[in-house]
Amino acid sequence: MVSLLGIYSENLTLLECTIFSFSAVFLALFGILINRRNLIILFLCVEIIFLCVSLNFLLIAHFLHIQLGMLYGIITIVLAAAESVVGISLLVVLFRLSGRLSFGSLTTLRG
Repeated sequence: MVSLLGIYSENLTLLECTIFSFSAVFLALFGILINRRNLIILFLCVEIIFLCVSLNFLLIAHFLHIQLGMLYGIITIVLAAAESVVGISLLVVLFRLSGRLSFGSLTTLRG
């Protein structure tokens, strides 16, 4: 079976999958370093990092036949969902208070 990228899915190794996952993590870290103003892009990059970590857990669990890795992968996906809920709610409150989404307007959230 050929995937969308033209790679045979039966022949993927653990090394190729982890290289893909680590390259996505480095791209997300690069996006965080470059991004200085937009908070939405920052949260998207953090979500990409969480998803790549869970992908690593799931890949290792699949290739090494360890069921505990599947549980760790599901837990990281749940934590990423909780993080995104808190982050989006903070962005909504920030936008209501200041009318813009930037790092400079984060000081308006002080209690």
